[in-house]
Amino acid sequence: MHAWSRPQTAGDDALNLEAGINRFAWGCRWADAKGFDGMILWGGTLSGLDALPGRYTVRLKIGDGGGEKQWTTPLELRADPRRDAPLAEMKERLDFLIGLRDLLTRTHTAIARIRELRPQLETLARRIEKRKECDDVVKRANELKDRLTAVEEALYQTKLRSGEDALNHPIKLNNKLADLYANVLSNPRRPSEQSRQFRAELTPPIEAELAKFQELVDKEIPALNRLAMEQQVPAIFLQQD
Repeated sequence: MHAWSRPQTAGDDALNLEAGINRFAWGCRWADAKGFDGMILWGGTLSGLDALPGRYTVRLKIGDGGGEKQWTTPLELRADPRRDAPLAEMKERLDFLIGLRDLLTRTHTAIARIRELRPQLETLARRIEKRKECDDVVKRANELKDRLTAVEEALYQTKLRSGEDALNHPIKLNNKLADLYANVLSNPRRPSEQSRQFRAELTPPIEAELAKFQELVDKEIPALNRLAMEQQVPAIFLQQD
């Protein structure tokens, strides 16, 4: 038997078929915010939020192209009787939380990509650092590495090795956002005015760092690649006899 829960985004809703009974289970929740390997949070959460009560459609699709078959059936998700929040407030809360969750995901995706790119820049610079004709490429690679690191360190406290480390090293923007997300998630009513104000304070600096990262990816790294090609930096250096 194979069970999945909380399908939400493309790629998360495919049932892996294995021998025997295959089951697809939805936990009536939206998908979690994405994290990255080794991430430590001081409080906060990435957990998905409850779906709103209402009518949904369950769709089963088998195959693709001309051989595709599809079945649908209605599903009613009822409100938790222990909660008395009006549906309008629940919708307001959902929209607020989805915005926070998606910003968390974008932030953590950027950090993960920085951690993929930085070793490549370090390797490039190390391979050619003793070759005078490659000085411009080395300089540009090191500059980009430092700028990527600055973005990461603004978004995440990179000195954290355990939860207790936050006592000595203040949390950064991603953790503050995760704390806000957890706080609103714990209350079934609409977000408080303080939560809205805190989101208004957090969002601009996070977006500014993400914009810096995107500029590096879209412009500066391609420019480095062009410079390396213009200076004919070889992919493999042969040892001279």
